[in-house]
Amino acid sequence: MSGRHGERRKRFGPEFLPLNISAPFIRRPVATTLLTLAVLLAGITGCTPSVLRAAAAVLIGTAGVWLHAPADPLTSLAWAGLGMSALNSYAVCDLGFQLSYAAVAGTLA
Repeated sequence: MSGRHGERRKRFGPEFLPLNISAPFIRRPVATTLLTLAVLLAGITGCTPSVLRAAAAVLIGTAGVWLHAPADPLTSLAWAGLGMSALNSYAVCDLGFQLSYAAVAGTLA
C-alpha cells in the first residue's frame, strides 16, 4: 500500500460505499473500520514514511468524523507531517518523507 492509497481511502472511502452514510450512526462505524484497516496495513507494510503519513491522515480524518467536523485534506496532511516530525525529528531528512509529502500536497493543491 502506498501512501496515496491510504489518503484516497480517507478522502473518498465513505462517499463511494453503496449505502447511505449521511447519518452519524453509520458514518462512525465506517470511519472506525477505515482507521482499523489503515493501522493494520501500516503495520503489515513496515511503517515506511509514506504509509505512516497516510495512516496519520486517516486518523485525523476519522477524528473529524467522530467530532462531526468537515474533512480538509490539506489540514490532515499538515497535522500528519507535524506529528511525524514531533515523534522523529530526523524524519524530515528522509527522502521518502519529503517526496511523499510533496507528491500528496501537489495532488491536493
